[in-house]
Amino acid sequence: MSDIKCDIFDYKRDSLVAQRELFKDAFPERVGTEAAEESHYLWKFHTFPDSPVSYEYCAYHENKMVGYYAALPYHYIINGKEMICGMVCDVMTHSSMRGKGVFTTIGRYATDDLKNKGLHFTSGYPIRPEVIPGHIKVGWVTTFQMPLYIKVLKVNSILSKWNLSFASSLINPFIKMMSLYKFTCSSRSFKCETYEVNEIDNISGYEDFFVKWSSKQSHYLIKSKSFLKWRLSAPAKEYRIICIRKDDNIIATAIISFSDVKGVPSIGILDLMVLDGQHSAIKYLFKELEGLAEEKKSEAIIGMFCKNWANKYSLIKYGMIKTNIFFTLILKQLDSSIDFMSIKNEKNWNLTWIDSDNL
Repeated sequence: MSDIKCDIFDYKRDSLVAQRELFKDAFPERVGTEAAEESHYLWKFHTFPDSPVSYEYCAYHENKMVGYYAALPYHYIINGKEMICGMVCDVMTHSSMRGKGVFTTIGRYATDDLKNKGLHFTSGYPIRPEVIPGHIKVGWVTTFQMPLYIKVLKVNSILSKWNLSFASSLINPFIKMMSLYKFTCSSRSFKCETYEVNEIDNISGYEDFFVKWSSKQSHYLIKSKSFLKWRLSAPAKEYRIICIRKDDNIIATAIISFSDVKGVPSIGILDLMVLDGQHSAIKYLFKELEGLAEEKKSEAIIGMFCKNWANKYSLIKYGMIKTNIFFTLILKQLDSSIDFMSIKNEKNWNLTWIDSDNL
């Protein structure tokens, strides 16, 4: 449609009420959740530790907001060079305007503007395959899929959906057998520490650990303490940072959140970093996770991982099973000088949910 008009979105000038109503129309499953509130929008797009804090775009048809597109400036090191990635999120088209070119029009307008502003590439992590063709029309490419992995701890909530709660007492004991690895966690040289978000500055040695971890990575998100403080401060969310130490040095870290996933109280692994040669620390991490699950009455542990890293970490040993649910990494090259083939290669990445806006 030629009468679709795109512009930069400014919540102080334009209608934030209209933007929030568009969000509720585009994501009806999130109506009534914190994600639909103004506070969540303001946190996400106006507290990021960078300048500018975000990039926002809107599309109008007959003076009605019918589309929205946004990106956050995530900083990566790619083959030794710092690059800015526009991590695209909250892309939405009003239900009455789908199939009329809004998605394509605003997608082209937004990514052209991001290119003009000097960003190197854009990323996205769609779980709904129906949105991918619209991205491809404006130059995005699909790369690789990242499965959702899950470790079921209890089946109470799952069985209750079919009025079969009585069977949980029979099934749960068998599920516990998937945690026999805990009996091998006897080494006194490993120490597990769990921090809340407001204690990030108290994590001694994190910077040294990140330098050691990143030295073995070719493509990685810069996970500074300032970034983590923002990323883990979403309203109405609860996060923890878990550190495994050996001889007082951090050798592994995980970032987790407590979430309700389709009615199942779960622990989501947002990030997992382990130093080379220290993969045995992962079992201590999972032991800690299961202890937190007991405390929080969580019934599952979930995470999104690149398949090659799930294999390296031997997640199956700790009961993490690959599901048939996949997130797809999509990318668009904005800077012609970058080695885009390198960025498309799964083996160069260690992507987790922290690289997206999920959980």
